[in-house]
Amino acid sequence: MARRTELEGRLLAILNPRLNRRSVSWKRLAASSLGVFALAFPLAALQPARELKTDVVLKNTDAILKNTDVILSEAKDRFRAKAVELPRGKAIPRRSAPQDDSPGRDDAPGPVPPAVPLQSMPSTPALTITPSAPTGVQLDRLRQAPGKTPPDVETLIAVARAAKKLTSDYEKGELLVTLAKYYVRDDELRTAYLDAVASMTSDYERTRTLAPLLLKDSLPMKAVAQVVKIASMMSSDNDKASLIVRIVREHPTLTQSIRAALIATATTMRSDYDRGRSIAAIARRGGLSNVEVIDLINAVKPMIDGYAKANALVLIASQEALHDADVRRAYLSAAETISSASDYRRAIVRVLE
Repeated sequence: MARRTELEGRLLAILNPRLNRRSVSWKRLAASSLGVFALAFPLAALQPARELKTDVVLKNTDAILKNTDVILSEAKDRFRAKAVELPRGKAIPRRSAPQDDSPGRDDAPGPVPPAVPLQSMPSTPALTITPSAPTGVQLDRLRQAPGKTPPDVETLIAVARAAKKLTSDYEKGELLVTLAKYYVRDDELRTAYLDAVASMTSDYERTRTLAPLLLKDSLPMKAVAQVVKIASMMSSDNDKASLIVRIVREHPTLTQSIRAALIATATTMRSDYDRGRSIAAIARRGGLSNVEVIDLINAVKPMIDGYAKANALVLIASQEALHDADVRRAYLSAAETISSASDYRRAIVRVLE
């Protein structure tokens, strides 16, 4: 809307004194004509490029293919001459590339070297391993092969002592797990094995190396003290509980010393959940003496969660009779520490049943 109209623009152009209104001179006309001719003559001299004929392209392609086939043929001959030798040790003669204009394609098969019978080929000597005492890295390859006697006790003791010197808990665990396959009940071997387990810092490695020993051995009281000491050094209650549950479920016979070690290990747990599942596993296995039942009840007493404490006491009462006065007294003393009235009633009513 703000622009000028066409009429207004024309009027302003007519009235503009700065515009040149003179006609074109002959000099300017001649200069313009020369410029046009100067551009027209070079452009007229240009011609369109001729198209390549199809037969020329095909001829060049055939020449390229011929050279490629010659190169491939020479390469094949050189490969056969180097890779295959005649029985006398001479190389197979190389075929020359064709010299005519036809493509040098290798249609005919080359000479085939004579087959060497299998009987004449030198046999590779079998790998023989000289048996030696398994120490260090060799122990992880220790396997009881058919027809071979297992390592003697002195060798196992030496290996257990060598395992203690390893700095890596993983390598130490692999060593002890392999040694546990040949474990026999021997006081010196048991002590060396437990010392190696105690030297670990990883709870996982302690658990997986201690379990095979406990599954194969009925511990004397001295070994029980070592096991309890190892368990007390473990910071993971979950690993402790897993160890107890596995031993209780898989060990064929739980001796009094092993049960005492398991109960003592359960008392070192801070987690009510892990302590409760450990106590439940021991109670379900049964066969406890009155002293062991009292120790198991005393392991329940420090638990904080009233519901978990009542469940543990009820499970013990369902598995073991509370006829003994000392057992009943320990049971009632533990039940009195339950803060919840419903859980306390749940535990106390088991005495009447």
